[in-house]
Amino acid sequence: ELLSADSEEIDWDGVSRNLHQAKGDLFKVRRMLEAGNAALIERFLAKKPIVQLVRDRARLVDTVIIDSWQRIGGKFADIITLVAVGGYGRSELHPYSDVDLLMIVPSERKARQASDAIAAFLAFLWDIGMEVGHSTRTVGECRSESEQDLGVVTTLMESRIICGSQKLFDKMQASVSPNKVWHARAFFEAKLKEQQIR
Repeated sequence: ELLSADSEEIDWDGVSRNLHQAKGDLFKVRRMLEAGNAALIERFLAKKPIVQLVRDRARLVDTVIIDSWQRIGGKFADIITLVAVGGYGRSELHPYSDVDLLMIVPSERKARQASDAIAAFLAFLWDIGMEVGHSTRTVGECRSESEQDLGVVTTLMESRIICGSQKLFDKMQASVSPNKVWHARAFFEAKLKEQQIR
């Protein structure tokens, strides 16, 4: 058992080993992900700390996503950067929550070239039971959407890299930083107004 309600720690090496042995077999990966989610629910029922459980679920999903993208992404695996956003970006993935993914591409041309690989990757994630919310953007598109939408910039500020080019991820973060898009006071006032409207 990789994930048992009794153990204090998850055998992450065992999770990676099982994924490697599955060799991208859809049925095997799906079964492993289902077993992992079921074990995390057991740990919840056994009163394990919630904070650790949502972090463990994010890490489980990270591990599956990295293995899947490296197999399916081919020559684009190191060029395109996979980024966790939203609650997933904060490493807080609750049971049955969507997995929100941003794929940062170096250019629109690369996005077109990689479109088949991206489609196959997303289809694989859906087929193994992940509910994925996704977008594919260049750094420039991340910035322009952030300028127009407070929700987008908040999401990107809370993002974290899963795999791919660290340089591209850093460039995206720098492009949506408060001094580039929303100055601190304007951002605070807009967030306050957003909360009041809610």
